Amino acid sequence: LISFYLLDFQTFFHTDRKLTVIHVKELINKALNFVLPRTKGKGIDIVVDIEDDFELKVYVNEMIQVLLNLLNNAIDALVECKKNKPKK
Repeated sequence: LISFYLLDFQTFFHTDRKLTVIHVKELINKALNFVLPRTKGKGIDIVVDIEDDFELKVYVNEMIQVLLNLLNNAIDALVECKKNKPKK
């Protein structure tokens, strides 16, 4: 499992910019590999529900960065919301 994360991490920082065809589900899963450790113990579950997986032609690393920003912002907002919610 750790070697899988290391491989994703190594390929994330490659500077070769080429358009690549990738399935959306695979792209999302690559981004999730980076953020899932942040959700542990915080009561946050991320569910990916893609019925019709399709392909995109994108700069993979840059698209992963976009998804990471969105996911990290959402996690931060959920954590902050839980922190500010009055306990019953």
